[in-house]
Amino acid sequence: MANEEYKELMKKYEEIYILGSISGVLTWDTETTMPRNAIQHRSKQFRYISEQTHKLSTNEQFGLLLNKLSDNDDLNKIEKRNVELLKRRYDTASKIPIDLVGEMSAQSKKTNESWKTAKSKQNFSIVMNDLKKLIELNIDYSTKLADIRGINDPYSARISERDFGFSVDQITKYFNEAKSFLIPFIQQTLDKQRDLDFEFRNRPVPKTVQVKVVEEIAKSFKYDFNRETGLGRIGEVEHPLTIGCGPQDVRITVKYGDFIQVMNATAHELGHGLHGIHKNQEYVYQPINSFGFPSLGECTSRYTENKIGNSREFQSYFFPIMQKLTNGIFDDLDFESYFRGFTRVKPHTSRMEADELTYGLHIIIRFELERDLFAGKISVEELPSLWNEKYKEYLGVNVPNDSLGIMQDLHWYNVYWAYFQGYFLGDLMGSQLHHHMNSTNPEWKTNMMEGDLSTVLNYNIENVYSKGALYDPLDLVKHVTGESLQTKYFVDYLKEKYTF
Repeated sequence: MANEEYKELMKKYEEIYILGSISGVLTWDTETTMPRNAIQHRSKQFRYISEQTHKLSTNEQFGLLLNKLSDNDDLNKIEKRNVELLKRRYDTASKIPIDLVGEMSAQSKKTNESWKTAKSKQNFSIVMNDLKKLIELNIDYSTKLADIRGINDPYSARISERDFGFSVDQITKYFNEAKSFLIPFIQQTLDKQRDLDFEFRNRPVPKTVQVKVVEEIAKSFKYDFNRETGLGRIGEVEHPLTIGCGPQDVRITVKYGDFIQVMNATAHELGHGLHGIHKNQEYVYQPINSFGFPSLGECTSRYTENKIGNSREFQSYFFPIMQKLTNGIFDDLDFESYFRGFTRVKPHTSRMEADELTYGLHIIIRFELERDLFAGKISVEELPSLWNEKYKEYLGVNVPNDSLGIMQDLHWYNVYWAYFQGYFLGDLMGSQLHHHMNSTNPEWKTNMMEGDLSTVLNYNIENVYSKGALYDPLDLVKHVTGESLQTKYFVDYLKEKYTF
């Protein structure tokens, strides 16, 4: 009997999954090709999908099936995990008003479009009212969520909804440990590289050439974007992101411009793309393959960006390829000078242009502001000035305008609340996984210098990508490495990499 009820549950979930994939296709179109004037109708489309998904995942029959199947010993490990993931979401979603869910979805799309205009005009006031409304809706949602889950802090409840197992206090502890290391170590590194010449980073590279380099990086990472044979595409957007449109349709995007940053962002999005493509195809249309966690998602992308793309081993392989594709622009450089410049440390106002060493402080700033915003300690009106103050204190830089400050990211102007912490948690997780990968696969360095990324990619496919949501993030790290998450592996990794 349980088997039939489980099949019925999975059939119902498949319908939810299909609606999500339709939303993915619409998101791809919204970000890449949709006419700006179409946003009002597109917002209605998103709201409709959001409401239908909410209805399907919270209806009485769905809940009855989950209750019957919970703690059923006839289910195997995978089936039990699918039920657990669905029930975790159902117990929350069934008690959240559907009107609030739909209003949040529509307001996020409206705010996102206002943000695009405000950012282009360097005028925060254009988006401020929409942002205030969106924040109010999110705080309302998070407060209800906290009541449902019996958690005292609404922000902790929201983080737990996205990244199960993490809390505000826990993340604050990890981030404070990292911050106490990063601020002085960044200054030490800046002192060591003071006399180095990084002029080549400013050399212009035509967009047509950048496109070719991006495609070559994707090929090196075994991301097939050929329309006839592949499972991916590469699009152009204002803010790079990866969009899942189906189990064999995971698309990445790029913003062309600063050449070094384009290469870094490409390696980052490829992590998301490979993560999506290499999930276990036996579990298609099941929660274990479609549920995600910000920390785990960003662990995969930050890993491909820094542990692979930014590594000495990959760059020594790719350097002559890049020189050839750029038609002489960088022919005067030797590899050592190039690599020092490619990985140079420079405090910056932009998260997207941040180097690996300073990146964590960008995330810590966002986490601290978002935490205080949800706690009612600061207001929306104060965000620009508080943002600028923290950038001066932590990174020693002055923010020239709000487009390069509070409006640089799409997250708060969209649906990605309680998400930023995942980027840096992903760095911490990725460093611990990388330590384990290195200890079990020491040949990876030699292989990568020859252009063979299979050792590192296969490690991630086996231990991370194919696992999907079988484990919560902290449990996955402990399952793979045998240890609870610690900041020391992140610190040790950076000390080794930035030793001159």
